[in-house]
Amino acid sequence: MIELLPLLALLGAAPDPSAATTAAAGPTEVVDRLAALVDGEVVTLSEIEERGAAELRRASVLPPGKARDEAHDLALRRAFDQIVSEKLLAKQAKALQLEVTEGQIDAAIADIKNRNHFDDAQLDRALSEQGLERSAFRAQIRRELETYQVLQAKVR
Repeated sequence: MIELLPLLALLGAAPDPSAATTAAAGPTEVVDRLAALVDGEVVTLSEIEERGAAELRRASVLPPGKARDEAHDLALRRAFDQIVSEKLLAKQAKALQLEVTEGQIDAAIADIKNRNHFDDAQLDRALSEQGLERSAFRAQIRRELETYQVLQAKVR
């Protein structure tokens, strides 16, 4: 089940009761905003912004106005949709007792490097150009392999 909180929270509206606070930050300082609950798992605004960072950067260079605002909103929506899909697929993977190993991730990365004729430094440069660090890339590969395993299990 997905519970969506007001879209205004996603778009940076004034603080609302769903805003997360911490004792260290003080009771009135907004630390993050709760965007949704997916089967009881929290999706925060910062998680959505992090996922859509590359697309949000592209939107931010557009001239101020309607096109920029629409590109920004679309980037947030796409990132949100990806996160929700991944959380639901991860739940399916757990229910089906599917697991992606580090060896599978290493093999997938080696295949990508081989197909593109990259060494480690070239891969890191290519990832950097896309706004990704190696750890984020590994996490992305893990999600893609997990998705593939779930789909494969469902087709069987």
